Amino acid sequence: MVKRFIIICFSLQIYCVASTQDKTTIVEQGTYLVHRRQFQIGEENYTIKKSRDLLVVNSSAEELERSSNSIVKSELRMKADMTPIRYELIKEITGGIKVPNSKDLLVEIKNGEATILENGEMKKTSVGTAFFTAHSLMPTAMEMMLIRYWLLHKLKGKMQVIPSPSEVSIIHRGKDLIQINGKNILLDRYIVRGVSWGIQTVWMDSKMQLIALMRSGTFAFQEMILKGYEGALSFFVSKAVEEQMTALTRFTKSLRQKQPQFLALVGGNLIDGTGNAMQKDVTIIIKGDRIISIGSRVKTIIPEGAKAIDVRGKTLTAGLWDMHAHANQVDWSPAYLAAGVTSIRDLGNEIEFATVFRDAVNSGKVIGPEILLAGMTDGAGEAGNGIIRATTPDEARQVVSMYKSKGYLQIKIYNSLKPEIVKVITDEAHKLRMTVTGHVPRLMDAIQAVESGMDQINHVSFFLSAMLPNDKKRKGFLRISEINLESIEVINAIHLYLKNKTILDPTISLAALIYHPQNISIEKMEPGVTKLPDELYEFKVSQPGVYGKSYDSAKIAMDKALTLIGMLHKAGVPIVAGTDNGVPVHSLYLELELYVKAGLTPLEAIQAATIVPAKVMKRDKETGTIEVGKRADIAIYDSNPLDNISNIRSVSAVVSRGYYYKSAPLWRSVGFKP
Repeated sequence: MVKRFIIICFSLQIYCVASTQDKTTIVEQGTYLVHRRQFQIGEENYTIKKSRDLLVVNSSAEELERSSNSIVKSELRMKADMTPIRYELIKEITGGIKVPNSKDLLVEIKNGEATILENGEMKKTSVGTAFFTAHSLMPTAMEMMLIRYWLLHKLKGKMQVIPSPSEVSIIHRGKDLIQINGKNILLDRYIVRGVSWGIQTVWMDSKMQLIALMRSGTFAFQEMILKGYEGALSFFVSKAVEEQMTALTRFTKSLRQKQPQFLALVGGNLIDGTGNAMQKDVTIIIKGDRIISIGSRVKTIIPEGAKAIDVRGKTLTAGLWDMHAHANQVDWSPAYLAAGVTSIRDLGNEIEFATVFRDAVNSGKVIGPEILLAGMTDGAGEAGNGIIRATTPDEARQVVSMYKSKGYLQIKIYNSLKPEIVKVITDEAHKLRMTVTGHVPRLMDAIQAVESGMDQINHVSFFLSAMLPNDKKRKGFLRISEINLESIEVINAIHLYLKNKTILDPTISLAALIYHPQNISIEKMEPGVTKLPDELYEFKVSQPGVYGKSYDSAKIAMDKALTLIGMLHKAGVPIVAGTDNGVPVHSLYLELELYVKAGLTPLEAIQAATIVPAKVMKRDKETGTIEVGKRADIAIYDSNPLDNISNIRSVSAVVSRGYYYKSAPLWRSVGFKP
């Protein structure tokens, strides 16, 4: 049989393949090393085949991340001009952490229409002349093909992607020279927006093979490196940080107005956060970033030339705190401010990004909430998290010293640390005037963690595990259902936390999202889901909830957890509000709503997100209440949250470091719906 070879060469000589009419030929293959927070957690292998007039891309990725094993297999079929015809993805997750993402996806395109089958639900949508298949956390090889398609078709502006309702843009940012095994290699650097929330930084070589992908994502950093290029990981990370900060500078220029000499908030109803009753018809005068006057509107003299904002009928509180943030990209800055959040504690991030982000925001040069850092460390093994590990006493002391030198205020304990190492970390941290927060490691219970010197505990499932009988002190949210509310273990745990002045960070909103009943849509529990950027649409379609016996246990666990949070609060144990991201930003509102359900008053719930965290982080002389002399961090609500805690969701403006912002433009700047 005579073989007919078909050569496909892009106009820029980007990519060439050859094949025969009667058989399939592999024209490209490669392996990506998959990292999370710079620690390798798996590999993705891909092949590109030419079969007649089709290109077929197959990808198979396996990851082991914090005891959660995932296998993702995908196939993309394209025409000769790389127009998608069919895309299929199957994802299996077993054990450990469940990260929101599509588990099954099939997209077929025919006659200008895409049929999408996702997690058993089918929908159809029309496609334009230029489009590609894309979704958040898509396989690296598929993102490579997306960029190739964009370049082949010489696209500009934005392009439709399916099944995501978002649009993608790709911008060439420059060229970078790296050295691998003594050889200089010139790479093209691109910024991709619209695949996942925020920006991605991507490097392609002269053959248009994707070399590196830095994906900030919503929940953690991911770094994908073509095998053989892993020696340049630190370079790629540093360049990605630069791109993030460039984006934040752009946000600042477009969203921040020139600060007036004086700013007057005129006629608002003030909840100052000190415990005083609400003051009505109050005017607040701000100079620079400081509150200089608070008084009755009719008696307060507004300085000449001041910018006056009419806030009559609105309610004002101190700016809110998220005490369990993972702000791994700069898009969080406008989003947090839009929600009235002016301070966050970041509980685990890449050092290279976190320190630069913190310094830029805290200096006041760019917009964003004040950022306080806790440095995460874990033990050895594949079940660990990140690259900062402590397996010996010397390593533990070195880790604490390193974080201290970089201006971190806390150390965060993670799951795989050995009990004896936890003790070394807490002792060393306390010597250096740092505090220790975090998870309760697998080989410890909450009682042992506190007795070893941990000052704070994150997550309700960890600190309530101390209330289980001695033979059942295993961690896990569903275990809470086994707690006897009248047991001696409950009394002893409360006394333990009081005696040691332990701070508790429940993140109960995250448990509520994970264990919501399957027959109730997640939007009814957390309406913020409907306002998420299109790039986060997969969060909406991948939260199936629980049912049957699992839901029965989850309901009992949730009811007991709320009761116990109320008991701990009434006993005097400090509770601080945090989200662990959850539904980005909006989960803080759900957290406070659940605190009221637990028995806190609306004011006490608000204080859990204002003055209590400010005191815990030793920032109460600076922020946390609205008082003369304090920094001007103020959330402005259309409705009074003391009347109904859900009015906390009515933030319409914010003052951060004396700058006034309306919420709607902030939301829109990062893809949220106001």
